Amino acid sequence: MISANLGCDEFREQVFKEPFEGGLYIVNGDTTVESEKELEAFFEKEIFLEWPSTKFGALIVNTEKGRITGWDNIQKTALTYCVSKEFGVRYSTVVLEMANASAVWETESNIDYIHVQRLDDNCTRNITDVVFDVRPVGVGGKYLARAFFPKYARANRSLLIDLSAFNHSPKQQADANRNIKARTWSHTRVPA
Repeated sequence: MISANLGCDEFREQVFKEPFEGGLYIVNGDTTVESEKELEAFFEKEIFLEWPSTKFGALIVNTEKGRITGWDNIQKTALTYCVSKEFGVRYSTVVLEMANASAVWETESNIDYIHVQRLDDNCTRNITDVVFDVRPVGVGGKYLARAFFPKYARANRSLLIDLSAFNHSPKQQADANRNIKARTWSHTRVPA
């Protein structure tokens, strides 16, 4: 855990930034931060003031001016996504796991996830016909998976799964799948 005794510059040096075009900062293991300005705000609020989201296991939600943000009542009924065929032999597993996770969240809340399979052959961060994309990434285990907050621009609304997430024993994989589902969908929380 990063100490509140660090200054903002030292904190920034310890934060992982994804090494590809459009890469985001990753804090708390899998929470995304879009810009350096937001990273500084995160430092002030979460590290320097030691807010509870920095404690392992806390649910992370996005807030603006003290209010929880999320999908509006129209958006939440059509959260469309594509799954990249770049997963190769793991593509069908990812499609199945996404369907399973989506079904759980659809049962628990008034939202609807829609897999737009026709876009899977060209599923990138630049596809505007979906709300978000699901793609593989190679970040050497810096995280297993990461998602996004609803306020992010389309190009930054990607659910990225590190290829290392697939290199576990069956028990580790089951645990990782549960963690990926829980963390991924908690970031797309819909306000009550």
